[in-house]
Amino acid sequence: MLGSRSAYTRARILDTAERLFAQKGHEATSLREITAEAQVNLSAVHYHFGSKEGLVQAVFTELTEALNRQRIENLDQLELNANGDPLTARQLVEAYFLPFIQLASRHANFIEPLPDTDPTGLDVAERFKAAAAKALPDLSRGELACRYRFMLLAVSSFLTNMDGLQLALIQENPATSPANELTQRFLDFLADGLGGSESAGANAPDVSPPAAFTGMVQEPPPGLPT
Repeated sequence: MLGSRSAYTRARILDTAERLFAQKGHEATSLREITAEAQVNLSAVHYHFGSKEGLVQAVFTELTEALNRQRIENLDQLELNANGDPLTARQLVEAYFLPFIQLASRHANFIEPLPDTDPTGLDVAERFKAAAAKALPDLSRGELACRYRFMLLAVSSFLTNMDGLQLALIQENPATSPANELTQRFLDFLADGLGGSESAGANAPDVSPPAAFTGMVQEPPPGLPT
């Protein structure tokens, strides 16, 4: 009973912190606000997380675990539907990057982009590496690594400039749903970049950098608290 109450208190603090961080950013949110909203005392935060920094890291971990669970669920469903056939570049891009974009958009005041790490033990990197190699057998490992890094940079820029891009799209077509249409266009762009023929990059060395498809979820984002 005591353990259940403790777990409930920890979860309530995490949920409250996540919501306030999304609204205001973690730097502008005080522990006093969190404890007041969660209806707990400060000692409960220190007991479960040690400090505000520990709480921030715990929220990051919760968000990242949710992100990677969604990625794996997406890939599982796509591979089940494919019945052994290779996935397309568009399917890979959407399964991996759409949850990332959606979560980062919801938490834009917290961090851009969200941490791309894998504390879950779900082997997200290995799953997507294998799916990408099967889908794009003509691309070398080095070329896949380069393209993944280019996509990371593109996603970061997309999230940073989304407001301006939405305004431009509304001016182009006032009847559009800017957020959804922009995201779909952007995923098409990423898929074209991932699945295009290997030409200029044909001489890329056949290596496997740490944050490529051999370790996709290790790229440190700007702004990650230490």
